[in-house]
Amino acid sequence: MVCDLSRTATFKFDKTFTQAAAEQLILGTIPVTGGKSTSGTAVFNHYETWRNHLIQKTGIRLDPKRLFDENDKARIYQRDSEICQICREKVEAAEAEYDHYPVPHASGGRTVVENGRLVCRKCHPRGIAAGQLASA
Repeated sequence: MVCDLSRTATFKFDKTFTQAAAEQLILGTIPVTGGKSTSGTAVFNHYETWRNHLIQKTGIRLDPKRLFDENDKARIYQRDSEICQICREKVEAAEAEYDHYPVPHASGGRTVVENGRLVCRKCHPRGIAAGQLASA
């Protein structure tokens, strides 16, 4: 089950996943489907029921639209008055970057104008993280 979910581009495990999975296994909160419990069909059906029930209660649903499109960027650039929302300096259009804010994409933030902000390259959190990783 974990392999199936880890390969899903729009699902990310959150901190509650392990505990929720353990509770479901220990408490048996998933209804058992009828039929011979060792048949392939019964095992498959139970797995699917368990998996679907678990992902309804845990995980982070990621927006399949990962990047802001050109229309979104133009609207954010204009809305933020060409000013980096971190350092408050003017950002030239060629140097503009767009950040998911206040909810980061990795935390389930949607890729919409309302969840975006204009930032300069030196302030973009992705750039800071990448720089920290490169120097490690």
